[in-house]
Amino acid sequence: MKNRTNVKQCVTLFLLTAVATLGTAFMFKGVGNDENNTEILNAKPALIAILTPTEGNETQGTVIFRQTGPEQVTVFARVTGLKPNQQHGIHIHEYGDISAADGTSAGGHFNPHNTKHGLPTDEERHAGDLGNLTADPMGEAAMTLVIDDFYMVDGKEALPGRAVVVHGKEDKGVQPTGDAGPRLATGVIGYANPEGVDELQEKLIDQAVLN
Repeated sequence: MKNRTNVKQCVTLFLLTAVATLGTAFMFKGVGNDENNTEILNAKPALIAILTPTEGNETQGTVIFRQTGPEQVTVFARVTGLKPNQQHGIHIHEYGDISAADGTSAGGHFNPHNTKHGLPTDEERHAGDLGNLTADPMGEAAMTLVIDDFYMVDGKEALPGRAVVVHGKEDKGVQPTGDAGPRLATGVIGYANPEGVDELQEKLIDQAVLN
């Protein structure tokens, strides 16, 4: 990930609907002035993590990762069982080992470029720093996040086999890992079934719009 990572929250229904409609085929203008030269990014599969609660917690959810541009990944998340009206840190962690009851076997934040911790709006941040989920009065949260300069299945930033972790407190952006508290839920990132992932993604988008 480049140091000048530009991360944006998707806040318009237009963009969310476009992503859902395009599904696995995303088309972009080609190189130079040749408008007929296009690249279809349907070779990049969707990734998914199903979150299950750590011991003593009830947090669970789904996170989908899509390569929505040549150097862009969009993250769709839906999580329940959170503390109402509170922010909860969400990160990608180094290992897809969720065998420990408290989630600590997933290791630390995924940080292939050895950068400082940060929030999505910071120029410098870990590759695994996804910021915060904001729970509603029912303890439910939905998020859509666009990450630029990122390749989710290639090179150092490859995500399959990593883990998504939801924390008990807000990620405050402080060093070294945001002081986000205990791990409420964990899920291993793997390849999504292409036959059902588009429908599931649409449901996550709908929830993000409602929130």
